[in-house]
Amino acid sequence: MDGALITIFTPTYNRAYKLPELYNSLLRQTCKDFIWYVINDGSSDNTEEIMKSFLQERKIKIKYESQENGGKHSAHNRAAANCETTIFFCVDSDDYLTDDAIEKIKRAWQNISAQKLELLSGIVANKMYKDGRIVGTEFPKEISMAGLSQLYALGKKGDTALIFRTEIIKQYPFPLFEGERFFREHVIYDEIDKKYKLYVLNDAVYICEYLDDGLSKNATLLEMKSPKGAAFARLHDAKKADSLNRRFRNLTAYLFFSIVAKDFKGAMKELGIIKTVLMLPFTFLGYIRYKIKGQI
Repeated sequence: MDGALITIFTPTYNRAYKLPELYNSLLRQTCKDFIWYVINDGSSDNTEEIMKSFLQERKIKIKYESQENGGKHSAHNRAAANCETTIFFCVDSDDYLTDDAIEKIKRAWQNISAQKLELLSGIVANKMYKDGRIVGTEFPKEISMAGLSQLYALGKKGDTALIFRTEIIKQYPFPLFEGERFFREHVIYDEIDKKYKLYVLNDAVYICEYLDDGLSKNATLLEMKSPKGAAFARLHDAKKADSLNRRFRNLTAYLFFSIVAKDFKGAMKELGIIKTVLMLPFTFLGYIRYKIKGQI
């Protein structure tokens, strides 16, 4: 849109009080080669009014849309499908960017040769806290290109900023399950990893804050409300598990969420009768654990 290189996509749900912080960080960008694409995911607060005020200021390029509450992954699918720029960068509504984030991303992008670009799904960079600490650990310094899962296998810890080629992210939409509003993002990133690598930008471009009511801190509770997606993710994790213990734990979780989703027959068909019967006691223990935590 309007020749911009980067779309900064922000899905937002009842985060009107946090949006000005992100907006102001975009105003401070040393490079303005971007458009801010915001999807209001059914907010009941004053998000609409806040976004209208930003649009009226006309200080940066903004694309704003609203939809019924379908979850971050639903908004992500919509934004990726409609994105018209070369690069797609999801920045959550409770986070913001360093003042030179777009400049660093653009410079890194321009330094990637056309030959290497064909091998890449995009760029991975560090996130940091407000006090300047890197989230988790920095990337291995000797690695310039790698899949996300490979980076974690090599010792990287903590969340990362993922900046994708739009043409790639369009090809990997998140699965949607009727009535569910949460899905674990790593499932899609694992699929992208099978074919592409990421260019490693060992620098922080993204400042994050893990709020008490955010997705990160409430993932398990959200999974209980979205059991079909949770079962899908656990089966995915079981199939890629690198040890019998992890495979067993994920299959047990898959069975548990399948039961919550009232799809016991589907799980039994996937696992087989014998394996299902053997796993049921462990699944019951999982039920007790969630019950004690008040998540059922």
